[in-house]
Amino acid sequence: MKYWIKHNMLKKTIVLCMILSEQSSQLSEFSSIQSSHGTDNWLPPTHDRDKLNKSMEILSEGKFTPMRFTLNTPLEDVQQSTNDYVTRKAKEVIHYALEFIAPQQEEELMQLVCRKYFKGESDGIDIKPDALTEALIKAYNDATGHQCQIQILSLFVNNFSKTELCKMVHGLTKYKIDCARKYAY
Repeated sequence: MKYWIKHNMLKKTIVLCMILSEQSSQLSEFSSIQSSHGTDNWLPPTHDRDKLNKSMEILSEGKFTPMRFTLNTPLEDVQQSTNDYVTRKAKEVIHYALEFIAPQQEEELMQLVCRKYFKGESDGIDIKPDALTEALIKAYNDATGHQCQIQILSLFVNNFSKTELCKMVHGLTKYKIDCARKYAY
């Protein structure tokens, strides 16, 4: 199974490199054709957005819907719907990239990346859950059945790392965390 996954990732990487290389050569070829023949009807994708869309189409195996525009306005100056759109697209791009890098371990890898990027914000500091999380932890502790606990835990399990969750919820196992994360999706 691991061989197949590595082989599949290698194939995707090669195809992605070929596309980017092809786009670069097509662009230089287009420049020479255009200068000798005037204008041409065919234009290779030259925008970074087009390159990203093509790359994401490969990484996601066709599941990624292309980005409609590139945001050139500061985020604080755009409407909420635009902000939501670019946030959703950024999350999709990150998800597919992480899925390609570490299949079935995207959440854990994202937490590591965020922890490294925001280093110092949560290192060595006790986690203080907000009122809602505290209420959910109390409900989790009061629940009698395993499935009920998993359902409650799934409501906040993706907001914290496994280590943070184990510190906040007494007796919580990594197995239950994994079950709750699967249930949350």
